[in-house]
Amino acid sequence: MRNYFDMRNFLLPVLVFILALGCGENRQSTVTLKVYFDLDSLLDRQVALLSEKKVLLSKEVAMDDQKETLELQPGSAEWESEFVIIRDFNLNKSYYVGAYGTAANADYIQYKLEDDIDAPVKVFEVFKANGQVERIVSNYYEDKSIYQHRRNLELTFENGQLSAYQIRGFQKMILKDTIQYTISGKITE
Repeated sequence: MRNYFDMRNFLLPVLVFILALGCGENRQSTVTLKVYFDLDSLLDRQVALLSEKKVLLSKEVAMDDQKETLELQPGSAEWESEFVIIRDFNLNKSYYVGAYGTAANADYIQYKLEDDIDAPVKVFEVFKANGQVERIVSNYYEDKSIYQHRRNLELTFENGQLSAYQIRGFQKMILKDTIQYTISGKITE
């Protein structure tokens, strides 16, 4: 009987140790794809740069006939919040691999959704000058049975820093009116 308890006292810690090893993070599941233009990294760099420079943001939100304007000096958390809607345009998702055809030269990259594939980002264009991003233009369109949603994005850069952005779009829900909106921001130092 003594051997049974000794064995159990030995096996229990070994079993707990093995289970703990199995709970480690799976590195394969956290690999980030960089097949297309890396919008997320660009926005991460902009968050750091704009927060460090303590720039001013003049923001205007228009929805149907209502308009609101505000000026603020965002910190990194506020910039992250501003960029949430822009991150929806990121093409580097596993289910987008192979979904976009690419046309490129030294100053221009276009990613266009293949005809037989359904994804919300239809076109994503990057315009460059002297190797730096100058402008990004993209459109996002979802047409589901209960709603339609469209967003057109334009980001403008000066000397590698975001200087302005605009998102124009509409949302149409079944049995509701269409809502037109524009979100624009101008960044000054």
